Amino acid sequence: MRKKKEASMAQQSSQLRRSDTIT
Repeated sequence: MRKKKEASMAQQSSQLRRSDTIT
């Protein structure tokens, strides 16, 4: 369960970073 949360968090951060780069 904890691993899943970490993975989801990492995915979100990576997505945010991507949108930041696009902007």
